[in-house]
Amino acid sequence: MVPRATLIAVLVGIEMALVFAMVVAMGGGPAARSGGWPGAPGGAASALTPLTAPLTFPAGDHPALAIDVGLADVTIDTHPVARIDVAVTDGFRHMGSQAPITTRADGDTIRISAEETDFWAFLGDSRVVHITVPPQTRVVIANGGNINVTGLRADATVNSGAHFHPGDGISVQDFRGSLTATSPDGTIEVTDADCPELHVTSANGRVTLTRVRAQQIFASSSNGRVEGTGLQLHDGRVASSNGRVSLGFASGADTTVTAGAANGHVRVSGFAATAATYVRGGDDADDDDDSSAARTVRIGAGSGRLDVRASNGSIDLSQEG
Repeated sequence: MVPRATLIAVLVGIEMALVFAMVVAMGGGPAARSGGWPGAPGGAASALTPLTAPLTFPAGDHPALAIDVGLADVTIDTHPVARIDVAVTDGFRHMGSQAPITTRADGDTIRISAEETDFWAFLGDSRVVHITVPPQTRVVIANGGNINVTGLRADATVNSGAHFHPGDGISVQDFRGSLTATSPDGTIEVTDADCPELHVTSANGRVTLTRVRAQQIFASSSNGRVEGTGLQLHDGRVASSNGRVSLGFASGADTTVTAGAANGHVRVSGFAATAATYVRGGDDADDDDDSSAARTVRIGAGSGRLDVRASNGSIDLSQEG
């Protein structure tokens, strides 16, 4: 027989989890995870400081952020001064992980972390880490929840495990640099970006690209659609395993698109298109698609090579402007 004290403890835990789920459903609760900085610059490291009040650090010649804050939300924006400001807020009575969020300077890198291994970490973390940095700050978030990044002019790697609210994930705006954004269960939105390299991957969420320019792009969603407007993409691949792909190309785009849909159609608007042969993968690897499901489209001078694929969905390619 299960001891009475053990049974009571289990019931209390279940009750608290249900209460948390209700709060999340009403719009509260956590929305972010964490990050780290592989190969960060060396130098003397300061002692760990719990973030119980806002902190300010001088920005060095090569400022960088390494963020590892469990399931707390992360917001990064910029200002034109040589300092890095860090603050933690909590919009209501704290819920989730009890691990302290700490920070330290490690050379030019500011490291912000929380070892969320305590029992309550499975409930998430209602805290928000807000960092304001010079635009040229490099950023790596190895894991995160709901992440918002605005105004950076340096390379960034952002990983989000957000899954508590529909629409949570990664939002990057007004960005210049190489960007890698990954979210297993959240959406990814990139707006007003100019990237030498852009890697965007969501396993169970929508990918949205708005006014994005990329010399090399790899964008995919395993269980969600991929949508883009105002695009200037040159080389790379855009794909969805279970969802449609819709791409609108801005004036000035220069690439040749080869588009194939295994279980759908390729529709082209505003461009001349020719039939192409697209060999399906998986069990249908020996069967060629018909011309309605595979097209070659020349955009501008056609100097780039862009591969667009949809396994279970149609593809729409359109000219804008």
